[in-house]
Formats: sequence, structure tokens, C-alpha cells
Amino acid sequence: MIYKCIVKGYDSGLNELLNAQRQKYDPRTKRMRVYNAEKAKNDRLCCKAIRNCQELNKVHINKPIFVHYHFHVKDKKRDKTNIAYAFCKSFLDSLQQCKVISNDGWAQIYNVDFTFDVDVSNPRVVVEIEEVN
Repeated sequence: MIYKCIVKGYDSGLNELLNAQRQKYDPRTKRMRVYNAEKAKNDRLCCKAIRNCQELNKVHINKPIFVHYHFHVKDKKRDKTNIAYAFCKSFLDSLQQCKVISNDGWAQIYNVDFTFDVDVSNPRVVVEIEEVN
């Protein structure tokens, strides 16, 4: 089975993700912890897209998956890998958070691939999740 999800409004790269990492004091545990506001923003955006997606809503996939990412970016200012790896991390973590997959380890993610295109008027990421038998 193939599931399709469209994420609109993603405009972040790996450089922004790495630069946003900060330490924050947690009064509950009385320790410093690492907090990344950019990653949290990206995770919320991906979770919202997954929950709004008719095909992925309330689905739990137990088989390994092959994830196809089709990036339609607004310009060529960022490197392809910066865009792809930052989004891939957030999207797979969001799939776990939304309980679509149980884990994003080697046994659950068979493979991923990326394609890129420029679309100035409608930047988005189209994700196709294919179950592997």
C-alpha cells in the first residue's frame, strides 16, 4: 500500500537546525537539557500535516517502509542535502509521535529517496510511504 502526505510551509535546512540548538534549564529535573526550537517547529508542522492527511489518519504501519520525498522548493539557495536531511529527521520523528510507525530504526525504515524541483508559487514536500513486503 502507498500512502501520500503533503507538507506545506516547510522552509528550513540543516544549518538552521544546527544553529538553533540551545541549552535550557529544566526546573522539574533541576538539570540543563538541550532544546531546539527549530526542530520543535518542524516537528509540529509535520505532525499537523500527518494528522490532516486522510490516508495516514489513524493508520499504524507494521511492515518496513520505503519513503519517497519529493521536494518542491521555492528557490535554489539551500543545498539539497541540507533541506532533505533536516526534513527527513523531523518527518520520521513525527510519524513516530503520531503513532503511524513504532520506530524509525533499521528494521522499520527500508530505504528513503529524494527528488527535487523548483516551484516558486507552491513550495511543498510530497511524501509517499510505501509498505515493503
